[in-house]
Amino acid sequence: MLKNFFLSGDRKRAKKEAQKFLSTPIRELMTTYVVTTKPDLSVVHAATRMIAQNVSCIVVVDK
Repeated sequence: MLKNFFLSGDRKRAKKEAQKFLSTPIRELMTTYVVTTKPDLSVVHAATRMIAQNVSCIVVVDK
């Protein structure tokens, strides 16, 4: 019974934190520095750029 009491509190805290996160404006989570590449460049080029810029994703832009 005591175990359920503590688990209930944990669930309430987790739910509160999730609600707080879900209401966070995107501007507080986004980055303003975006690494880009062109679609005609090689995967090796994109991977090298990602490593050099220390990022885990890269945006491919057409124009």
